[in-house]
Amino acid sequence: EMDQPLDWHHLELAKEVLGRKCIVGFSDQFQESLRRFEKYFGWDLKHDPAARLECEKNIIKITKDTGLEAAIDMHDTIHELFQAKNAYDL
Repeated sequence: EMDQPLDWHHLELAKEVLGRKCIVGFSDQFQESLRRFEKYFGWDLKHDPAARLECEKNIIKITKDTGLEAAIDMHDTIHELFQAKNAYDL
């Protein structure tokens, strides 16, 4: 089937798989993302403010250490190729 163009059925299937297999957080919605992680992983950080603060610090440190917060050049050739290749991505 990979030799045929992608259609909306493929998009819906991909969304279903991602919904069952992946969890995503957004840095601009950090608190909401952390609550989502707590629920997904079964963490109980509500009753331990020190553990929650430590967790937040670790996530921020990992993000900065790995360069995940770096800006993307939207006019970069590689970015444009990536964007075209992943046109159906959400």
